Amino acid sequence: MNARIGCVLVVIVLIASVSPVRALEFRFKGNEAVGLCCLESGTDALFFGLVWQERPWVSRTTVVREIETTPSNGKTAWYEPEVGAPESSCWIGVDLSSGIFTTVSRTKRQLEEKTIPPENLARDGQRSIVAVDVEAGYLEVVVVRPGEAAWAFTGGDGSTFDGDGRSDGWVRAEIWNFRPVDGGPEAPKVFSKGDVILALDTTRGVLSTVVIDG
Repeated sequence: MNARIGCVLVVIVLIASVSPVRALEFRFKGNEAVGLCCLESGTDALFFGLVWQERPWVSRTTVVREIETTPSNGKTAWYEPEVGAPESSCWIGVDLSSGIFTTVSRTKRQLEEKTIPPENLARDGQRSIVAVDVEAGYLEVVVVRPGEAAWAFTGGDGSTFDGDGRSDGWVRAEIWNFRPVDGGPEAPKVFSKGDVILALDTTRGVLSTVVIDG
């Protein structure tokens, strides 16, 4: 009986000592700013947004990417894009220290989320992953290497930056066509284990994601 009680006490102590994982949440200041909570102070956050601007006789879609740092006296990183953060927008927020991300839509146009299958990761002769194939008309991609940096890609189906060179309803994003986000280091030559790929088809509002596992 005493042995059983001792085991129970040990289990309780172990569970109590585990720090809970904080869920990321979006916050907004009207239509002017978007915030990502709840982060440790000093943590960099990536904002990846799609804003629809409906005006008389014209409709414009703007893609924004920015890295902001969580202040020392707070848990929320804030970003004030020039186009604002109106109700006609959707957002992807990433904790750059861990690669954990969350999404939100302020519009009726909800993001459809899909997982990129392994067969859509293109490899070179050394079996290193160098590109990702996504079904899309126009593709915006962000790759996050947790604790290091983030890189971005933009390309339309059949465009110069579409690695498959065909107008076939798919876009191939090759890593050498990625560029740094917010003044970071140049893109690596291959994708690495742990990289987080966020591929947004801006024509359909579909977010395809995968974490490279080797």
